[in-house]
Amino acid sequence: MTLQDLKKILDGIDIMNCYGYFPDNQEPPYICYLSTNSNPIFSDGIIVNNEESVTLNLVTVYRDLKAECYIDRALTRYGVQFSKNYEIDAEQKTHTVVYSFTV
Repeated sequence: MTLQDLKKILDGIDIMNCYGYFPDNQEPPYICYLSTNSNPIFSDGIIVNNEESVTLNLVTVYRDLKAECYIDRALTRYGVQFSKNYEIDAEQKTHTVVYSFTV
């Protein structure tokens, strides 16, 4: 899977998404994803593969199981191993599912 593949998957969900961050005043629901680390793999001085660590945030007012299941299934279909954490921001009244994986 590449970042372009991930973008195609996210475009299939009826939730706004972007690479990077939305402005602070963006109303949920939305999805933000970001490559947080790059690990190029070299052979004979040439990059043959480039693994990128990705963090994807699904931000909603209430837990959106439909969107979460869609993302889970899509990542699994591409063979992506991921971990999920959940965060609740009482002040902003948001629920965030944080996915971490490598593409």
